[in-house]
Amino acid sequence: MERSVMKLIVILSIILVSATHAIDAVSLVNYFEYQKGYDYYQNEDYDNALIIFSKMTDSKEKSGELYTNLGNTYFKKGDYKRALSSYNTASELFAADKNTETQDQHHAIINYNAGTAALSGNNYKKAIKCFRESLKKNPKEYDAKYNIEIAILKLKEQEKNRRKEQNKKKKKEKKKNLDEDENKKEKEIEIEKEDMPSNVDQHEKITVEESEIEKENKEKAKQLLDTLSRLEKEARQKHKKLPPKNITIEQDW
Repeated sequence: MERSVMKLIVILSIILVSATHAIDAVSLVNYFEYQKGYDYYQNEDYDNALIIFSKMTDSKEKSGELYTNLGNTYFKKGDYKRALSSYNTASELFAADKNTETQDQHHAIINYNAGTAALSGNNYKKAIKCFRESLKKNPKEYDAKYNIEIAILKLKEQEKNRRKEQNKKKKKEKKKNLDEDENKKEKEIEIEKEDMPSNVDQHEKITVEESEIEKENKEKAKQLLDTLSRLEKEARQKHKKLPPKNITIEQDW
């Protein structure tokens, strides 16, 4: 990656220096303002450089060099999204260049810078696309090939992490649903418990009534047994008071 960063710095410097000779791209009135922005950039005063380049985009005279350097400044400030947008605008402006050789050179550089900005901003699909476009214009751009490999690896890792997060989210959602079902069951149990006392009271009431009936039946059975026992006893007493029977013995003659 250090190799790519070094290459990026070299490319940015080439574009900025070439802008010194790009008086045909911006009017002489704006040239000194443009040069001021360049000086700020070279002195790493990116805030003031950004102010100058941004202000110049409001003028009618716009150029690919201007938007390239604006993109370079955004890149240095870590705003990769705006850097990428500026490079895209620069690419469109360079497309109007009738010099095919110059146009290809600019497109190769712009796409490389755009790819580097996309790569730094974790937009790996865009980075791969930009580096491939750069290679179309300059097949000898070996650093672009190297960065494509890095972007592909990063993209695979990103997709892997994305799937991992999706699975984690699904498991979390599943657990949430299970917890909701469990809470629902617990609530139903609680409701049943609330209704249970009335059922218990009713059951106890029935049990008490059955117990009283059983007790009453036992009492009646006992009374009946006592009556029978008494009657039997009285009958035996009467039997003892009966006169003895006369026994006649017949003799054979």
